[in-house]
Amino acid sequence: MYLLERSNLKIIGAFETPGRQSKGYIFLDTAHAINFNHLAAGAPVEQYATTIAVMNKLHQLGPITATPVIAGKTIFIAANDGNIYAMPIPAPYE
Repeated sequence: MYLLERSNLKIIGAFETPGRQSKGYIFLDTAHAINFNHLAAGAPVEQYATTIAVMNKLHQLGPITATPVIAGKTIFIAANDGNIYAMPIPAPYE
């Protein structure tokens, strides 16, 4: 997740779940993006079993599952790994 400055869309903060930090290099493509064919690893992409296998890999990344919430000077982020993470808003944007 990227935190952007509203007026110029400059990235002022970033957050990755622990799952993405530890497994992103395994599951993401060379551009660090989610790519179904890459995740399918040669399996027939038209088969339901391949879709299930890909979704199981994506689940291990702990994807963000809801819109982040800002309360005070903190952003709260819910992820599919069952955790809610808190990220401080960097100064001077707080």
